[in-house]
Amino acid sequence: MYTDDKTTQIVISMLKAYNIKNIILSPGTRNSAFSASIQCDSFFKPYSVVDERSAGYFATGLAFETNEPVVICCTGATASRNYLSALTEAFYRKLPIIAITFGYEYGDLLLTPQYIDRSTSQNDIKLRSTTLPQITGTIAQKRCELLLNDTLIKCIYGRGPVHINILHFTYKFCTTSLPTVHKIEYNSAYTLIDNLEVLLKNFSNKRIGIFIGSHNKMSPNLTYYISKFAEKYHAPVFVDHTSNYHGKNKVLIAQICDILETENLPDIMIDLGEVCGQYSLSRLFKKASVWRLSDSLNVKQRAGLVTHLFHCDEEYFFKCFSQHTLDISICNYFEEITKELEDICINDLPFSTPYIAQQYVKRIPAGSIFHASILNSLRSINFFEFATNIDVVSNVGGFGIDGALSTLLGQSLTNRLCFAQIGDLAFFYDMNALGNRHIKNNIRILLINNGLGAEFAIDQQHQKNLDRYNIDEFIAAQGHFGKAKEWAVSCGFDYMSASSKEEFLSNIDIFCNPDIAHFKHPVLFEVFTKKEDEIIGINTIRASKKRKEKIPPQNASLLSHPTEQHRFRDKLLSCLKLK
Repeated sequence: MYTDDKTTQIVISMLKAYNIKNIILSPGTRNSAFSASIQCDSFFKPYSVVDERSAGYFATGLAFETNEPVVICCTGATASRNYLSALTEAFYRKLPIIAITFGYEYGDLLLTPQYIDRSTSQNDIKLRSTTLPQITGTIAQKRCELLLNDTLIKCIYGRGPVHINILHFTYKFCTTSLPTVHKIEYNSAYTLIDNLEVLLKNFSNKRIGIFIGSHNKMSPNLTYYISKFAEKYHAPVFVDHTSNYHGKNKVLIAQICDILETENLPDIMIDLGEVCGQYSLSRLFKKASVWRLSDSLNVKQRAGLVTHLFHCDEEYFFKCFSQHTLDISICNYFEEITKELEDICINDLPFSTPYIAQQYVKRIPAGSIFHASILNSLRSINFFEFATNIDVVSNVGGFGIDGALSTLLGQSLTNRLCFAQIGDLAFFYDMNALGNRHIKNNIRILLINNGLGAEFAIDQQHQKNLDRYNIDEFIAAQGHFGKAKEWAVSCGFDYMSASSKEEFLSNIDIFCNPDIAHFKHPVLFEVFTKKEDEIIGINTIRASKKRKEKIPPQNASLLSHPTEQHRFRDKLLSCLKLK
């Protein structure tokens, strides 16, 4: 029989999945459910050591001799403090020790006896410390399994001690079998070669996709081997512009997810790169076995379920797979996705951030740097292809609106043309950067000023769930800053502005002139849009999928004709009571 506590059950089941058998148990109440479950399962080899300090060193000796991970487990109160010396030893000798401790939830608030705060610990006693959630449903269980996979992978393959803290306890023992858990399969650069044929057989008759999140500049070799892989296995490469991928089979996530809302989903997704600002990306992972590439032992799950972790260089991974000659049946997945993309037909956009991005990105000169601020600017450029291969950056790591101008300034020191598209809140948040004395004439900033954080008007959840009369004043911060002209000019910038499509189009080609020397000073191009047009603009983009059924021309699309677009706008304004 096993404990009824589901978190403890998951821990025990995961230890079995990783073939971890040696368990050093010290006496106590808080860990008694775990200890009783272990001693009732013949898979494990339990050992009893009363003193926790001795138990820790006992484990280091066993781990060294067997070259296998060893678990040490104790109760609450000060018991775990006695592990510190042995864990320090294990850290510096790279011995795989797993310390499992038990405590109390909310013990810090309730004056609970035997409560010990384990939220922080010394750097040199563990590679990873994790406190597991109480399992109350599927989401919590998946979270628990992900944390355990990450922790155990670090212990076994990173070679060192780790800590698992459990806050829940029950005396009930009515469970006859352990739950099935999801173990992530680990491959290093060495085991990848040994397992390559077995791994390739997973590709047979499957739709293979590649997903690239934000990524540093790619080497020509990495781009080449991703392209070779994509062509060989007919794999679309799903990206936004911060991926900085300029190779074959490229598909914009915004087009395939936001506009087309595709149901043609991959069976296997090769995932690399960091945070992606495309919130709709989870659609692509719904059915996929996710193969995550990482140059570290950190298990990162973007969406879906990571089934394989490849701890190796990205170029090495794609080179191995692209050069292999095993004969397998391949689905023409990229060709299917390409066919779907033909259904996109973007109608005439109002003067808004999406319209500006549509006109702007195709004029950026080759070899330039482009920075997009969070969030509407980044979202909008990702609906459209740049005319040439451009290095694109957005501060998606922390995903805050601060620092866009300062980041661009740092990039500009390379003496390449540097363009930006930035919203008004992000601009004024970082406006002091315009006064920096290192700014040169290679900087060109396009500022979209609609007088507030338009994101909150665009976001459908805000519109649906919050009183729209209150959004502008305090949530969207309307009416704070006004125009940027005086500040920009006082900082030595050339200034341009536009309040209509006509004014914008008459200036954009001048602004994007490929000759750095065309302007003697840095340039700020301030473009004024309206919140109502921003809402219509993004809704128009999202409604850009062609209707396949035959419909009388007069009813073909609400937004297919400028007259109908104006009617739609009037109706929207009426609904919003903004007229």
